[in-house]
Amino acid sequence: MTTTHTPGPWRYVLGWPPEYQVLGDDDRTVTARTYSEDDARLIAQAPALLAALRGVMCADRIAKSGEADSASMTMEDALDQARAVIAQAERSDA
Repeated sequence: MTTTHTPGPWRYVLGWPPEYQVLGDDDRTVTARTYSEDDARLIAQAPALLAALRGVMCADRIAKSGEADSASMTMEDALDQARAVIAQAERSDA
């Protein structure tokens, strides 16, 4: 099954009425609305979280195949990327 979503990166803003709006990369497409800043922050990280998970899956496939080379993403690289995205989604000063 192939699906498409609004391209990232996404960001969130406080809109009107007082609610957080998550905007697509064009700054016009509203991908979500919520009254919670924490939820808006997490939703806005969805494209980056998806990319990080894809990186982990790719690194795992490379590691299992035994075909890793110096240009391949290592599992540690993929996990570092995932950690950074999670930290961005969880930070309270966004």
